[in-house]
Amino acid sequence: MKKVLILGFSGSGKSTFARQLGNAINIPVIHLDTVYWKPGWVASNKQEWDKVITMLLEQEEYIIDGNYPTSLNRRLLEADTVFYFDLSIFLCLYRVLKRRLSTQGETAIDRAGGCSEPINLLFFVKWIWNFRKRYRNFKQKKAGIIKV
Repeated sequence: MKKVLILGFSGSGKSTFARQLGNAINIPVIHLDTVYWKPGWVASNKQEWDKVITMLLEQEEYIIDGNYPTSLNRRLLEADTVFYFDLSIFLCLYRVLKRRLSTQGETAIDRAGGCSEPINLLFFVKWIWNFRKRYRNFKQKKAGIIKV
């Protein structure tokens, strides 16, 4: 395991697992939210994002946490291991709500500075509810996916 992707629902435990795995096997962890978003939830433009992904994928070892569909195919091709967190929608919704209520105004360590927990819970409900429909086919693109 040298190039690891961790994918799945918001609230499924991707970031926590990434940190624990990184500590266990001594591989650097990259939370895509910290490199895609700028303070105030300003998104990277396409050219910046492509450069960042290219730079990340050139590393010899990494654990990348995050979905980001515009770069997913490239990351899947480079990865030797993929963990896909396919948990209950209701568990993930509960965890997002709990996280939102417990971290109001704070910036999590898996986010860029100046990006506190988003206020729009309706967005997260829709995002989590529709996640399987949007991402169900990526599993067919790469063998060796570990479903959690």
